Amino acid sequence: MIDISYEKTLNLAFKMVGRQASSVGQLREKLKEKSGASSEVIEQVIKRLLELNYLNDENFAHQYATNKLNIKALGRSRLQRTLTQKHVPSEVAKKALNDVFAEQDEAELCSKALSKYIRVHGKPTAIKESKKIFSYLIRLGFPYDLVIKQIRAVGEIDTDEE
Repeated sequence: MIDISYEKTLNLAFKMVGRQASSVGQLREKLKEKSGASSEVIEQVIKRLLELNYLNDENFAHQYATNKLNIKALGRSRLQRTLTQKHVPSEVAKKALNDVFAEQDEAELCSKALSKYIRVHGKPTAIKESKKIFSYLIRLGFPYDLVIKQIRAVGEIDTDEE
């Protein structure tokens, strides 16, 4: 196999980083897949991008989590899973999530997700419907106790109105 030059791989990496922010691990995977360069060349390119501050896992994790929460109410565990899939080291992801959730209250986000669900599907009238809402909120990554509290609060509002 012909070894692709450092320059070509670096230019490809600049294009990739320019199009979309990514973690160090993600870029490493993409470069292995697309460039055909040796591992040594890829590591040199990544080292250079780190020096130039084009790659920074801490910034990436914080920006990614903040952007996701601006678009959709998600819980900590869902964001943690997503960052892990994006090859962000778990300690970096935890630190970023601690910072993000210091700014945004998880209970408030859960409440927002619950209200949206109720707006679209209506208030639960049976236990089966409450279970669906429960499953939905758990899939969004909210903690069990918080979800239970939120669903009970909706149930209490229902009984007060009737």
